[in-house]
Amino acid sequence: MAGARPHRAERREYFIDVVGLLVADEGLAAVTMERVAALAEVSKPVLYSHFPDRGALLTALLERCWHQMDSVVQVRLRAARSLDGCLEAVVTGYFDELDRQGPVLQLMVTSGWHEPAVELARVRRHRAAEREWSAFYAQRIGLPAAVAEPTAAILRTALQGAAAYWIEHPEVRREDVVQTCLVIMRAGLDRLGRQHRLENIGRPATADRPRPARARR
Repeated sequence: MAGARPHRAERREYFIDVVGLLVADEGLAAVTMERVAALAEVSKPVLYSHFPDRGALLTALLERCWHQMDSVVQVRLRAARSLDGCLEAVVTGYFDELDRQGPVLQLMVTSGWHEPAVELARVRRHRAAEREWSAFYAQRIGLPAAVAEPTAAILRTALQGAAAYWIEHPEVRREDVVQTCLVIMRAGLDRLGRQHRLENIGRPATADRPRPARARR
């Protein structure tokens, strides 16, 4: 049985390939279990043995898109040496993958969903990204959690909105959208960082605060 696992994994990846081609050619609505089985030239029971439903197929495709995007962004982040460099790595990496992956990822970003499994996957993805960037903003800028957490959520939404705008307005130059997004993110983080530093000026550290004298008995 151990020798059958690679074959099963390869077949599963092949089915995801078929779904990607179908989405690119005909859109998300074209994806059905019947259609994918026919294009893959397998019986429906074979497809069902790998994926329980259409939602699982689309989720698997979306997760592959995310994995490829994350790989590109992580390489750029490792080379970044400043906060600006990190922001640029994320934004340009995101847009470069939208370009490279084309209609498949672009539809995944801009389309509304009616598949509970896909929506659940997207929510998990967004929350994980927000936790990661909240910790980053807390460490690099010193923002308290109460500020870093909504900041991460707002800036993630801004990046996704910028991407959706660019996809829906092909006449607009990509570089203009990227630079606008970066300016907004940088300005917002700079302002929050300055505000946090001002609030902490003159605030005594806990260790330096005088302790009340103990009452004598």
